[in-house]
Amino acid sequence: MAGLQGSQGAGPQGEPGRAGAVRPPVRPRQTASAPSPADAHPTSAHPIPPQPRTVAPPQHVPPAGPAAQQGGGTNKRWLIIAGAAVVVVAAVIAAVVGLAGSGTDNSPEGKVKSAISSYADALDGGNLSELRAATCGPLHDFYQNIAPDQFAGVYKLSVDQKKVPRVDSVDSVQITGDKAVAQATVYTEADPNNRIARTFDLQQTPDGWKVCDPPNAAR
Repeated sequence: MAGLQGSQGAGPQGEPGRAGAVRPPVRPRQTASAPSPADAHPTSAHPIPPQPRTVAPPQHVPPAGPAAQQGGGTNKRWLIIAGAAVVVVAAVIAAVVGLAGSGTDNSPEGKVKSAISSYADALDGGNLSELRAATCGPLHDFYQNIAPDQFAGVYKLSVDQKKVPRVDSVDSVQITGDKAVAQATVYTEADPNNRIARTFDLQQTPDGWKVCDPPNAAR
């Protein structure tokens, strides 16, 4: 009996009967951590409700027609103005040509009037060479023989006194052979309202009709 107790008493102290037994590994202590929102509310897939399709509101885009029409209108307006200007210029040219044509009279009476106008223009401008070319007979001799400086003095005196005769109109022409008599209305700047009648004697020469009044009639 003593041997049995002795062998039982040795068991708790060293358990010699389990000398080769392996102890299980010791687990490390786990440190408690705060629960995450995922642990409290686990994530689950929820279906996405269908959303209404967003449609962009219609945008007002101004048509390109008015701009094009405006540009076209401007071009058209310029074309109209240019056309009107061309018409006006053409009308003026036609009027000038018409007046020039109407002023050219190739009839014998017209040539006589033209000779008187040439003489009157030369007298009014003090053009001695033109006066010599437009006159014949004694009147031509007067202008041919007078010295240019002397004529300039006489002309200046006539201008200062406003006594240079000017032809207002040629009223009648009578042609007899190579001679012509023309009745004209003349005036001077000294008394422009006083119109007087004057007779011009002309002669036809190889160079055309020329004024052949005596010198005293020209001065």
